[in-house]
Amino acid sequence: MTDLITANPNLRGVFASNLIMAEGAGQAMAENKKADTIKMIGFDSDDKTVGLLKDGTIYGLVVQDPYRMGYDGVKTALAASKGDKVEANVDTGANLITKANMDGEKQHALLSRRSSERMTAGAPPALSRACGAPLGRRAIRPARGVG
Repeated sequence: MTDLITANPNLRGVFASNLIMAEGAGQAMAENKKADTIKMIGFDSDDKTVGLLKDGTIYGLVVQDPYRMGYDGVKTALAASKGDKVEANVDTGANLITKANMDGEKQHALLSRRSSERMTAGAPPALSRACGAPLGRRAIRPARGVG
């Protein structure tokens, strides 16, 4: 990233498409003091990238919602196992988190490494209600011919 910054003095934006790239690009932005002239968006987060977001080095982070991914995956699998029609693709969304919104309840939980907070960030109604029974009381069996 330092070579990219040096070779392109008019560079105004960078997208780092994974966590390792975001860490490296963010570090290079900090070392070269380019946060004021180059806006960088990273994908995914860890303590390092959250720190760079907080201090303004990184403009934003695109963060997935693992709870939503799991919830929608199980809900869709359950519907398919019952023979219900399901969508071919299920968009579980992505969240753009910036310094301006990072302290919001949902954003804070998504950036947090504590799984209990992540699981409640914008959580939809309990999966047990969608299944019609508390989790653990109802077995989800594979479709015939599976397993």
